[in-house]
Amino acid sequence: SMKELKTRLEARNTETMDKIKIRLDTAVNEIAFGNKPGNFDAVVVNDNIDEAMDRIVHLFQEWFPDLDLYVRK
Repeated sequence: SMKELKTRLEARNTETMDKIKIRLDTAVNEIAFGNKPGNFDAVVVNDNIDEAMDRIVHLFQEWFPDLDLYVRK
């Protein structure tokens, strides 16, 4: 969430409030872009590393069938 992003950026204490505002404004635009259908070929949610990796491998195998990918067993 934007609230969580703001909290994390402020907690780092590595940027001025002006820089944080710029980053937050940029994030709003990036999120809006990401939510528009057709802007990405696929979306992988990384809430479970094993499932996310399996999804990525599957996508690459689908997009590049001749690519020799290492697949975890």
